[in-house]
Amino acid sequence: MAVANTLAGLDGGARQIECTINGIGERAGNAPLEEVAVALKQLYGRDTGIVLSELENVASVVAAAAARAIPLNKAIVGEHVFTHESGIHVDGLLKDQRTYQALDPHLLGRSNRIVIGKHSGLAAISA
Repeated sequence: MAVANTLAGLDGGARQIECTINGIGERAGNAPLEEVAVALKQLYGRDTGIVLSELENVASVVAAAAARAIPLNKAIVGEHVFTHESGIHVDGLLKDQRTYQALDPHLLGRSNRIVIGKHSGLAAISA
């Protein structure tokens, strides 16, 4: 809700926001900068001046300084955010990335990763 509240505040006229990196902040409820910056770009076309392809690096530096690992599925900066295994999921993704992904990983300097596992299908194996 922190990201939604931050975006609503901006829509309501706020000119400044307070954010965290990786959700690490002085109290609960602060929006992660990486999520707000990407939401502003994707949903509103607003340029924040933040280099989105550097968010993963910034998150890594903060995580190391705080001695806290970034959860693998953390929105925007998690290692597995663009990782796919499920057969039907991978098949749809290969046909049209927007099927299961509203966010283009290239915007963040990243790419999709297909892993082979017990849920993989023919499309994943072929790819």
